[in-house]
Amino acid sequence: GRGPPEAGEAPPPVRRSYRQEMDSQGEALHTQTFLGHPASCAAALASMQAIHDEGLVERAQALGKAALEQLGQGLAGCPPVRNVRGLGLMLGIELASGADAAAVLSASLQQGVIALAAGSGGQVISVTPPLCMGGSTLEHALEVLIAACQDLAAGDPGEGAPG
Repeated sequence: GRGPPEAGEAPPPVRRSYRQEMDSQGEALHTQTFLGHPASCAAALASMQAIHDEGLVERAQALGKAALEQLGQGLAGCPPVRNVRGLGLMLGIELASGADAAAVLSASLQQGVIALAAGSGGQVISVTPPLCMGGSTLEHALEVLIAACQDLAAGDPGEGAPG
């Protein structure tokens, strides 16, 4: 029979109550904490209001444009880099291989910059900073990533320090 999702060890009265509710209502919506829960809805509305009030969409567009320019200039002619792209503050640096991306990510992490691998072969470095990140902090993080890509191209992976 159908039992609670946590299953099996619930006492018989709990199982009967759950089964009755399932039979009368179908899906047990009360077990889905993200389905229209009032607190979740209030948090979502407050988040959307803060994004609007603080102009975070416009800020992301402006910072993203500056970041793409910084990456484009810093990585121009860098052999392992295949593409630099982005939309707002969702940025990607595509490298020749997943191994190249892993080397850049490792070197960047040693310098305190966290980015993630993406793409079907892990060859894209995904840079997705928070909308509230300061411009100088973002510039520094991108300098670290650029330096790590340049070090990789020079055959010296692992440094990643800005020049």
